[in-house]
Amino acid sequence: MLIVVDDADVYGDLAGLLTALYRLDDDQVVRVLLVARDFGDWWTALQQPLPAAVDLAEDDVRLGPIATDAAGQRAAEGQTRRRACAAGARSAGAAAVRG
Repeated sequence: MLIVVDDADVYGDLAGLLTALYRLDDDQVVRVLLVARDFGDWWTALQQPLPAAVDLAEDDVRLGPIATDAAGQRAAEGQTRRRACAAGARSAGAAAVRG
């Protein structure tokens, strides 16, 4: 399962969300892709209260500016999807949660 959280840098309780997903009684791996406008204190603060089984990526992926035309947007979307798939969605600011 993949859950995408847009504007993760301003989301109210990411630690609570990830902890609740961790506590689900399920053997399924849940990946959470955190999309943010800025990498800042929120990322550092998020790492502190989580259970040890929540595997946070150790790096971020910085994307370039968004294209303004449809062809450029499709190309950027495809590139982002390929990068996330190649990295198992982990290095793109994701957390894999195992219950």
